[in-house]
Amino acid sequence: MRRRMQTAAFGFAAVLCLALSFSCGSDNGPRVDTRIRVERFRFFPNQVDVRPGTRVRWVNVERRANDATFSVTSGTGPDDPEAGALFDRTLLGAPQGEPEGDDFIYKFDERGTFFYFSRLPEGGEFMGRVTVR
Repeated sequence: MRRRMQTAAFGFAAVLCLALSFSCGSDNGPRVDTRIRVERFRFFPNQVDVRPGTRVRWVNVERRANDATFSVTSGTGPDDPEAGALFDRTLLGAPQGEPEGDDFIYKFDERGTFFYFSRLPEGGEFMGRVTVR
């Protein structure tokens, strides 16, 4: 009887471990809750509302041959004295044969309104906004 209970307990533990590994899945990187494309000198969408803890991913989908280097820079524009204080990433366009170029992920933990812009190409700035509620 005791041996049967030990075998049953072992079997239950093995099934539980297997179930947990399938339900949790493998962690192939950070969870992304909102995706923003960078293309045609715009952010798509350029305004998003999210909850605290949301991870936002900006991805450059332009082709490299199209002068497609952009940035994702926190702030209201190049004249903002705090520009780039929160984040400032350069995103190269997609190489030949690839659907996407560089990307950048930022987790918004604090409530508030966060403006960002692309400082590249210089003189061709465009803006976006993330509101955390």
